[in-house]
Amino acid sequence: MDLESLTRWEDYSEAKDVMFAHTDTKQSPWFVVNSDIKRHAHLNCINHLLL
Repeated sequence: MDLESLTRWEDYSEAKDVMFAHTDTKQSPWFVVNSDIKRHAHLNCINHLLL
């Protein structure tokens, strides 16, 4: 991130919240993938999609 983006952090956070509010539906909800390890994140995604 550049210095300009740091000064606009609140704007970005608000835009993100609005985006989630408009795109999270019962038919296709957002899913948070918990992992600090990329391989585990990929496996968690696969597990979620298959269950």
